[in-house]
Amino acid sequence: MSIFLQRLIKHAALRPEHVAVVSDDIELTYARLADSVVAACSTLKRMGINSASVVGLTIPDEIDHFIATLALVKTINSKMIQISL
Repeated sequence: MSIFLQRLIKHAALRPEHVAVVSDDIELTYARLADSVVAACSTLKRMGINSASVVGLTIPDEIDHFIATLALVKTINSKMIQISL
């Protein structure tokens, strides 16, 4: 698991009700963010996503995209490659 995710989970345990993510009128606490990432990981695993998978994301919602990205990093120990078009 990435250092970022380890720190996120640790921070969620220490300060679960602090706001972690804000987008427009939505605020997500650290506890909710960590729970959402864990739930997304379970979904990815049920879909058969693993370390050999190549996955692309196209999600218009910023928070959902952030959660899905974190879940992919956690699930497949992925390396993120940024592509500028």
